[in-house]
Amino acid sequence: MKDAIEYRGVDQLNFAKITADTDLAYTCEVPKQLSRIAEIQKTTSTASKTSYYDNIPAIVIAAEGADELTIVVSVLDLETLAKITGKTFDILTGTFIDNGVPTADYFAITYRTKDTKNNYRYVSRLKCKILPPDEASKSQNDSTDSTNQTLKVTCISTNHSFTKTGEPAKSITSDSSYDKLNFTQYFNAIQTPDTLAALIKTV
Repeated sequence: MKDAIEYRGVDQLNFAKITADTDLAYTCEVPKQLSRIAEIQKTTSTASKTSYYDNIPAIVIAAEGADELTIVVSVLDLETLAKITGKTFDILTGTFIDNGVPTADYFAITYRTKDTKNNYRYVSRLKCKILPPDEASKSQNDSTDSTNQTLKVTCISTNHSFTKTGEPAKSITSDSSYDKLNFTQYFNAIQTPDTLAALIKTV
């Protein structure tokens, strides 16, 4: 019987602007830390339809859409907030300027989750739009209450088809419990199906 395992941790939230996503290439800027992360939730848009023949269910047609992420983070610095939402940051005055027009670029997002056996799952989501964060502030009082920010992120598949699979990819997830990859450089670049290299073990 397999052990029961649950998630118990998340860290290393990074982002990188996508610079090319074409038939010929998928490339990104060097990843940077997006923020400290407290929580992440993922839901996937799905649908199915059952067709009946001879009075019985004969075919199920399934469809999968975008992944929707809800990420609770510490309060973003204004320069990072401007970059991920396509707004303007005036570095001379330290001011975030919002023109009310959604013009954000596509980004790749990476992070890792930890389980109750101290293994990690490293996740790269390869094409994401990040919406302006939800936030709330309230008066300081004699309690220890404080607030953070919540990012809404929509992740879709790349245009680029990767050599290893021959098709686009929406995300990749690598589990350290398999002991198949060297993760020491994982967050130095956005990982794709084609950039991951199997761990070479010496006898």
